[in-house]
Amino acid sequence: MNFARLLLVTGMLALAGGLVAQDAAEKARMDRIRDEVAKRRKLLETAHGERGIVFAPYRYDDKWYAEAHDLVIEDAALVTAGQTIATYARKEVMISGRVVQKKITVHAPKVTGEVGLAKLRAALEGQGLVLVPVGTKSLALIEAAEAGKAP
Repeated sequence: MNFARLLLVTGMLALAGGLVAQDAAEKARMDRIRDEVAKRRKLLETAHGERGIVFAPYRYDDKWYAEAHDLVIEDAALVTAGQTIATYARKEVMISGRVVQKKITVHAPKVTGEVGLAKLRAALEGQGLVLVPVGTKSLALIEAAEAGKAP
């Protein structure tokens, strides 16, 4: 009987020790996530101004990007075209508050995702804007003159 109690108490202590270790690992993970979010917010505020906007891409499968689609943007503000840019880039696009009201026009019949992105980049460059990589999953749409200053 005492052996069973000893075994039960030992098991409970081992379980409690495992939970403490798991809580410490979870806390470290949450700290890393909080740091990443803070860095990202700082990056956004520094590079894009407080009135910038962020667009996430629509999630299409690879087949959609391989098929040809008509890409037509007619004198649209970037705040309106942001979702399309993010979708063709397959990345989150952060648009600077300084350029969010600039307008672009793109007429590209029957283009694949890659060609559509090239047409969008050309239209943006025509307005003095560039898409700058920010990490692996995001792009910043800023004035070309500011590209060298972006973090």
